[in-house]
Amino acid sequence: YKCHLYWLQKENQKLKILAEEVAPDCESTPCAIRIIIWYSQSLSDQGKYPESEAELDKAIEISKRLGWTNEYCIALRLKGSILFYYHKNHTSAISVLNEAEKLLDPQKEEEYQTLINIRSSMAMVLTHSEAFALAIQYYYDTLQFHINTKNTINIISCYGNLAILHVRINHIDQAIGYFTSALEYAQRINNKKFMCQLKIDIATTILIKINLS
Repeated sequence: YKCHLYWLQKENQKLKILAEEVAPDCESTPCAIRIIIWYSQSLSDQGKYPESEAELDKAIEISKRLGWTNEYCIALRLKGSILFYYHKNHTSAISVLNEAEKLLDPQKEEEYQTLINIRSSMAMVLTHSEAFALAIQYYYDTLQFHINTKNTINIISCYGNLAILHVRINHIDQAIGYFTSALEYAQRINNKKFMCQLKIDIATTILIKINLS
């Protein structure tokens, strides 16, 4: 919990110290590996991709060897992100994410949460790879999960990503509909930042529709 909090608050130095403290005993418990993974994520957020990947590869090797499936798949998801954003290797990113997806048991609550995060990452990669139909399917899967768990921020994100995808394939009316759904959820929680951005997105998309007509 502490390492996740440090990451959310961008307290990177505290997270680094915590990771260094657990490093000698990182094979003793899955929690220690999670700290290494969160530290890797913080390095990635800072643009320190080689350092992030080194920590991540350590977590992948240990969690796989010790049979910690959920931690292994969490690490693989971040590995996929590095392959995609840093190495620009879409094919390898999809391969890594596919491996993680196949290992997880959706009947186990914790693994199902990891599975949803992996499917969200997969949707992003597939969108950039222009595999739009499959990306839409992955977005729908993650959207339904977030609706069921009432995670409003992630619902807004999913609708927004679906809207952007539909703009790319010139399905403008559908894009406006998704942006509008995202706006409705933003209004429910009175998130003015999201509301402002989504109103701009809707107006811009309407202009695109006018220009195409």
